[in-house]
Amino acid sequence: MYDWLMKQPDRTFDYSDEIKEFTAKRWKNPYDLSRKYSLFTQFICMAAYDQQQSTVLYLSLSTKPTKKLIAEVLLHFKDVKILSYGDQPFQIMLQNIRPSSIHKIITNPMHPIIEDLFGRTPRVIDEEWFPIRGDFYVKREQLQPYKSENFSVVIKQLRKYELTSFHTNFLLNERYQNSYALRYLAYETTNFKVTINENNHIIRIKFE
Repeated sequence: MYDWLMKQPDRTFDYSDEIKEFTAKRWKNPYDLSRKYSLFTQFICMAAYDQQQSTVLYLSLSTKPTKKLIAEVLLHFKDVKILSYGDQPFQIMLQNIRPSSIHKIITNPMHPIIEDLFGRTPRVIDEEWFPIRGDFYVKREQLQPYKSENFSVVIKQLRKYELTSFHTNFLLNERYQNSYALRYLAYETTNFKVTINENNHIIRIKFE
């Protein structure tokens, strides 16, 4: 394994937490809004873009979605549900990107960090179904920093909505030590880890 990765102890899972009952209701747009495109739109849509349209993203929230979130994210998906405990929403579930939205994103200039993470083609799910080799901590001191002032807005929103763990799928090799995404995340986030499978693909990225 590469000197910029450090194997983490195998994960243990705590199943003692009580599971609360919740409802999932299809979201209906209460406003007359048009879709808007931002860096956050790019990131969310590419994170959900796979060949089977099976990826589900969850955004945490405690109030009704704002008009900004609706225009930049929710309107780009066909299947949107609000998860609630009683009358209290706690998550938005997103699946099935609108073809016109993803077409516009992949045929226009894309932020280099987003393109580095997801490419411009749908993620191939079949390549992920290999045993997990483990989680690896990315050692920032082994990487050259990459700065991007405008991408800090995306990181702020990902933390706000607690979407700091997401699927990706690219073959791990030495050139990724120079990856824009890995170099940026290593320095601008904390506890930055990647999950690698036995097919030597990075299939998940996590940070705080």
